[in-house]
Amino acid sequence: MREVRAGAAAHDEAVRRRAAAEHDRDRARDDLASAQEAHERAERVRAERARDLAADLGEWAGGCTQLQLDPGTLAGLAEHFERADDLVGTARTMAAVELAAREQQVTGLRERLVAERAELVGERERLDEQTVLAPPAPHTRGAAARRGPGTPLWRAVAFRSGLDPVAQAGVEAALEASGLLDLWLRPDGGFDPGEHDAFAVAALSRPAPGYSLAHVLFTEPDSPVPADAVLGGIAFAPTAIGVDHPAVIGADGTWRLGPAAGRWVKPEPSYIGATARERARRRRVAELDDRLSELAGRIAECDHLLAVVQGERETLAAELRRRPDRRPYADAVRALDGAVRKVALLEDDLRRHEQRLREREQDVGRSLRRLTELAARHALPTAASALDTLEEALRAAEATGAVWHDRRAEARAAGERAELAAETARACERLAVEAVERAEESASQAVVLAERLAAVESTAGDDHDGVLDRLQDAQNAYQSCRRHIKAGHDDLARLNARLGRLRGELGTAEGRHAEAGRVRDEVCDRFRRLAAGHLPVDAQVTIELPPGAGARAVLEAAGSVAEQLVSVPYEHKNVRAAEARLRDAFHHAREVLADRADLELAPDEDVQVLTATVNGVRTGAAALSRALRMERDERRSDITDAERDLFDRTLAGDTRRHLADRIRQATALVESMNQRLERVRTASRVAVRLVWQVDPTQSPGTRAARDLLLRDPAGLSEAEKEELYVFFRDRVEEARADDSSASWEDQLMKVLDYTAWHRFAVKLDRGDGQGWQELTRKLHGALSGGEKAIALHLPLFAAVAAHYQTDPGCPRFILLDEVFVGVDKTNRGQVFDLLVDLGLDLVLTSDHEWCEYRELDGIAIHQLITGDGDDAVTTARFVWNGYRTVPAD
Repeated sequence: MREVRAGAAAHDEAVRRRAAAEHDRDRARDDLASAQEAHERAERVRAERARDLAADLGEWAGGCTQLQLDPGTLAGLAEHFERADDLVGTARTMAAVELAAREQQVTGLRERLVAERAELVGERERLDEQTVLAPPAPHTRGAAARRGPGTPLWRAVAFRSGLDPVAQAGVEAALEASGLLDLWLRPDGGFDPGEHDAFAVAALSRPAPGYSLAHVLFTEPDSPVPADAVLGGIAFAPTAIGVDHPAVIGADGTWRLGPAAGRWVKPEPSYIGATARERARRRRVAELDDRLSELAGRIAECDHLLAVVQGERETLAAELRRRPDRRPYADAVRALDGAVRKVALLEDDLRRHEQRLREREQDVGRSLRRLTELAARHALPTAASALDTLEEALRAAEATGAVWHDRRAEARAAGERAELAAETARACERLAVEAVERAEESASQAVVLAERLAAVESTAGDDHDGVLDRLQDAQNAYQSCRRHIKAGHDDLARLNARLGRLRGELGTAEGRHAEAGRVRDEVCDRFRRLAAGHLPVDAQVTIELPPGAGARAVLEAAGSVAEQLVSVPYEHKNVRAAEARLRDAFHHAREVLADRADLELAPDEDVQVLTATVNGVRTGAAALSRALRMERDERRSDITDAERDLFDRTLAGDTRRHLADRIRQATALVESMNQRLERVRTASRVAVRLVWQVDPTQSPGTRAARDLLLRDPAGLSEAEKEELYVFFRDRVEEARADDSSASWEDQLMKVLDYTAWHRFAVKLDRGDGQGWQELTRKLHGALSGGEKAIALHLPLFAAVAAHYQTDPGCPRFILLDEVFVGVDKTNRGQVFDLLVDLGLDLVLTSDHEWCEYRELDGIAIHQLITGDGDDAVTTARFVWNGYRTVPAD
């Protein structure tokens, strides 16, 4: 009946849960209907905002002058933020590039004009300061002034009168072109071998046959050195061609010096003669003034063009600022997304509730079948009222059965008494028969005796009545004895029945006593075993149990343990939670102490015993904890003793030099990589570089300590040394706190790990005048597809190359799949040039890239070829040799 009642209760509970599930399902349906209405409203709002945004974008694009945008195309991309941003970004980039190109072109032109003006102004000022116009000095002599006595040839001579001006210009041009015009004339007619100059050596000149320059030139009266000997050694003719002399000057500008000959002309002489020099100086001043005026006008024009470019750039910025705000549409999209997510969640919730309702209905069916089976098995009704009626009837039957059992026991006792009485009756009957026989015999004897009595009475008198009275008393006593005997037999029968029952109960009690003694002995043995181990110490309880203690001593020890653990919750859920925590702590400790101890968590019935094996010795958790604490304290003292030695060696020893050298090498490596990375710029002037800087998350003293390490320790003040000591002491304390079980050498390695003080950052220069900016997620998202690929690939290439530099003899492989997707051809060539410069062995796959770039000096190409309807694959090998692609043999 209890099973049926439990089945009925389970069925009622299943019905109640089904009703609750139906209620939850109906509520979920109502919530979903409300969410769907909100979704429809959000969809209408999003559509309205999309139309408004498209109209605003079209109007804005139509009104832009710097941004070349198609209003229809941009309006069609109103709902596609990324594509619209790419379109606007492309237009902005094109406009910015065009403005930058114009600005760069105008700025370059202006800088060249300013430089030319400065040069001409300097020349103009020099012409104002000097009265003699000298020919330009040859580069073999340099710009240094000539030292020592003497004068140049052009200043020592003048044209004789009567020489045609055209011939004068030809003579000066020939002298200037041949290098003779600026010869240095020394008073002694020799030369100085210590000077880098050209000298006129009179001893080496040979008189010219016929006419010489002495016929057209003469030495100026104020010349410190005569030039007649030199002029006489240089032949003069209408043309230098055909004259047999080592040095010939022609009136037509031709000249000859040994095997060398040439010709040059100029409109008039500029250096020979004071009048010619003054005329040339004034002419050059006028030319400079005209050129300076022209340059001033062109510079002003450049300034105007730069102002126009700046105005157009401001117009571009204003147009970008006037871009319609898409936040209302984005808010509507987010609201719609939220509504969609809510609808999806509520649909999932509804499906979950419907699934739960189906499960509850299945539970109701199963519980009903279970109830029906139980009722059929036990022939009981399923209704609670019928079970109550049946239970009352059963209780009544049980009471009746108990009464019947008692009556039956009494009847059995009565039967036993009846049998005893029957036996007694049969004995009494036998006695009665014997008594009858004896009575008959006695009667016959009585007759005889009566006769005798009569005879006696006649003689006895009153004594006869007394005998009769005594006989009557004897008979009464006999009857009383008979009654006492019968009562004694009845009591004996009842005692025998009770004795039988007590003997049965005694047998049951003796069995239970034996079982309880066996269980007690087992529990005592287990308690002794656990108390003799390390569990009491691990549990921090005290057990005083001498060896060979009896059950009473064990019971008293167990009571003492219970008193010590009275505050510890011992409910089933508490025990399970404690076991879960113990398992988690056990697994964590086993991972941490894997190289120091072998931990084992062994169950002993309902007790979990943690055992640790250290150096082959099995101990408990408390002993392991003490050993680890002792080891930790020893290592802490080791670190404390070694701190000052570490500090001294760090400040002035090999450790500091090693750290400083490694930091400098890393910095130099980063700079080397940046020099290579800066050679790669996209068409939009985007470049990438690496920055190796102190990690901002490090302590504030890290940067100062790094700078102090790079300095000479001899130049550190006491305050700076103390600052370094505090820094390393803090690092040591951090190492202790992070992993107190590590050796102090390992902890010092962690303290001196300078790589943990730094972090890498990628910076980007977009060529827009903002300089280098740190590459963030937002900045990366604003780049084009190709620029994103460049920004991600170049730092990785530099990192790989830097890694390979640690082993120069190793292969320098880098494997790339679908290489440089979205990068244009020019930028790909620059990237390949970088890979070649980094010395990386490139292996790549692509469905379109053939690597035909001038920057690549050679690469092998394998094209995969498949047959029609055939699974076989072969390759065709080609080689790019830096100029063209040729099939390989």
